Amino acid sequence: MAQNPLYNFIGQNVFGEESMEFRNSLGNYETESFNDIQHLMYFSAGVEIVYSSKDDKISGIFLLGHDQMWYEPYANELPMGLKWEMTKSEVETLLGKGTEHHIYGNDYVYHYPEHFISIKYISEIENPKMEKIQIRSFEKEDFPTTDTIGSGNIDMRTDSEISKITNLFSSESDKKTS
Repeated sequence: MAQNPLYNFIGQNVFGEESMEFRNSLGNYETESFNDIQHLMYFSAGVEIVYSSKDDKISGIFLLGHDQMWYEPYANELPMGLKWEMTKSEVETLLGKGTEHHIYGNDYVYHYPEHFISIKYISEIENPKMEKIQIRSFEKEDFPTTDTIGSGNIDMRTDSEISKITNLFSSESDKKTS
């Protein structure tokens, strides 16, 4: 099984020539920052690139599936022969059992370190399908850089998303006062 070319970007400088060529191929992006972690969000491509502002090295690439807030599904080739329609049991038949890690609320992510990926499955069903895949390294102990999509954390969206969020909260507020 050929390795997905996205693996080559992990650890590279986000502003390097190859990284910039890849980033430009994804279209327009918006940014989000949290402490020293920077997110480049490519809503129309279904990709989120995460890097550290301390060294500008890419630490993770999120590929987002169906039903992701603000994101179109990632439509290109997934790592390891995965397909968005695959269930958790189908993924584990292909990759082996993942290691479960609690991330927030009732959500868990499954790490497959030998394949350099983490997968979050849709949590509300018995044999869930993949929701998002993170391509990452497992070398550093502090490396799990999570995205903030739907995490229940303070949403730090910028640019065009501010008006959508404001309208959402205004609508909710209007419902409560009616």
